[in-house]
Amino acid sequence: MDLTLRELTDDYEILVIDDGSTDHSRKILEELDAKYDRLRVILHERNKGYGGALRTGFASASKEWVFYTDGDFQYDVTEITKLIPEMKKDVDVVNGYKISRSDPIHRRFIGRLYHWVMKGLFSLKIRDVDCDFRLIRRSVFDRIHLKHDSGVICVEMVKKIQDAGFHFAEVPVHHFFRSYGQSQFFNIKRIFNVGKDILIRDVPDSLYNWIDDGRYEARSSQQEFVMSVLRDAHGAGFKMPLFQNLNEDSSPPEFVPFRFIDLFAGIGGFRLALSNLGGDCVYTSEWDKYAQKSYASWFGEMPAGDITKVPPASIPDHDILAAGFP
Repeated sequence: MDLTLRELTDDYEILVIDDGSTDHSRKILEELDAKYDRLRVILHERNKGYGGALRTGFASASKEWVFYTDGDFQYDVTEITKLIPEMKKDVDVVNGYKISRSDPIHRRFIGRLYHWVMKGLFSLKIRDVDCDFRLIRRSVFDRIHLKHDSGVICVEMVKKIQDAGFHFAEVPVHHFFRSYGQSQFFNIKRIFNVGKDILIRDVPDSLYNWIDDGRYEARSSQQEFVMSVLRDAHGAGFKMPLFQNLNEDSSPPEFVPFRFIDLFAGIGGFRLALSNLGGDCVYTSEWDKYAQKSYASWFGEMPAGDITKVPPASIPDHDILAAGFP
């Protein structure tokens, strides 16, 4: 990497984030740090996750452009030379995309499924959200603020950059079989946690944006748009007490209160969205004890625990069931 950068510019730095390694990485980094003047080694005393390592790197970068990639040799860092010519005046991010994925077949399948789900869920426009080979203007991070500590930070970053109006260019890059270590992302437990993380933190924002876009196209208020969607659901056979006293052809009143229950509630993202639309939350459940504490600090009430252990008869009548994660 140092040799490649020296051929391109004399104004560069190389940051390595050691995210609480337990092998001999630190000893090797100490030796490299003594050898290369442009190298800056940043150590995490405990593992903060992939997103935590990226956020540390972005916050520590001091040059006009920030390039990042993983340290497992699945990308050829010399291919940064492909990205730089595409960083034109009207481009803010040059995003690599894998020519072909060099992984075992199960990881290719999970990776492709993850890609299409994230692309559909968040309307992502780039080809490969999962390609960690990116060149970004540092000024971008003055406008967006990243929160996630897991591998889902890539989706969060691309989504926020895209929504902020920044422009992407895309370049094909090679992808190689992993030389060292094992993937910590594409396994069932982590995929489950990532899904929950996305649904707790990010889907409420997407839901709100969808409502906002829909009401804009219909030239109606958010309340009117949501009511029209609920009315369609009622007409399709999803009977709601909310509409029992309304004629099919009548317009909804300016404000129609409704009751909802908040299951798998996380820290309350769906409750905030529905409460802002006139909803009254009459029951909440969340099994994770840390999410329960956060929820209680926000709303002043402790959610019930595992919903599968709650007698159905004890759940109050409601118009809408909000479920953060099944």
